[in-house]
Amino acid sequence: MPTAARIFRIQTRVPAYVLEAALLGAVAVAAFDFGVGAILPWLFAFAAPAAVIAVWGRFAAPESEHRLAGARLLIFKTSMFALGTGALAISTGPPAVAYAIAAILYLILALSLGIL
Repeated sequence: MPTAARIFRIQTRVPAYVLEAALLGAVAVAAFDFGVGAILPWLFAFAAPAAVIAVWGRFAAPESEHRLAGARLLIFKTSMFALGTGALAISTGPPAVAYAIAAILYLILALSLGIL
C-alpha cells in the first residue's frame, strides 16, 4: 500500500509532467509550421522537441549529474515554459494564455512546497 508521502509526491509531479508534455507538443507544432516543402516541416517537428528533451534532460531532470539548483533551476524552468507559451502563441493562439497560467501556478506551488 502506498504511503501518504509517496501519494503526495506523485500528485505534485503530475502537473509537471503534463506541462512538460505540452511543452514538447507546442514546440513540435510550432516547428512544423516553420518548415517549407514536404520534408522540412517533419524534420523541424522532430528536431525541435528532441533539442528541448536534450537540454531539459541535462539541466532539469531529477537524476541528471548537471541538474541546476535553486534560482538557476527556477530561471531555467521559467524560460522553458515561456518557450512553450511562445510556441503555443505562434501555433494556436489563445491556449497559450492557459498554458502560461498553469505554468506559473505550478512553479509557485513547487516553490512553496520545496519540490522544484
